[in-house]
Amino acid sequence: MMLRVLRFSAALCLTSLGSFGLIACVPGSDSVSAPLRSPSSLLSPSPASSVSPVSTQVTQVEESITPAAAKTLMIEFARAQVTQLKALKHRNQFEYKEFLSTQDFKFKDWKKEEQATRLRFFDEHTSGVERRDYVKSYREKLDARFKEMALEKSKKSSELEMKLNALQNEQVKRLEQVKKLLESGKRPAVNLWPQSGS
Repeated sequence: MMLRVLRFSAALCLTSLGSFGLIACVPGSDSVSAPLRSPSSLLSPSPASSVSPVSTQVTQVEESITPAAAKTLMIEFARAQVTQLKALKHRNQFEYKEFLSTQDFKFKDWKKEEQATRLRFFDEHTSGVERRDYVKSYREKLDARFKEMALEKSKKSSELEMKLNALQNEQVKRLEQVKKLLESGKRPAVNLWPQSGS
């Protein structure tokens, strides 16, 4: 009786997974057959499947695949990595453009304030020596401001470059992992697949 209950609960659990299209169960047996989805659909998760707790169970299933399926998956994986890299480059360009726009706005604001201060100073000080000293001081402040802005640009550019390099290094590692799995005739885990927005 206890054995029947255990077999029933195992079959029920497998049937539940089968209803998500992750694995197919053969009624009346404990065996598990190939997934109901196509090879590419399991490796390219939809936004819903990447959030679902069931996806962690998929990564534990080691499924054998044919050499033809392995070749197809390798092509799809390489394409997904290229898309991921392009997306990050696009985000970096947008972020840098936003940064320059903000920096330019701050500089114009600073210059406007300096101009108002200079006009007040010139109204209050008519001496040529005082005015020359003020102008000299302003030019020094302006030079310092330009240097500061150039440093900020360089820092931001380096930060974005580091993000890109980190992704490229991560992609190389994942590509090696996927290659090994495919060469051994196993389907790579879903968490190795490039995620959108990463």
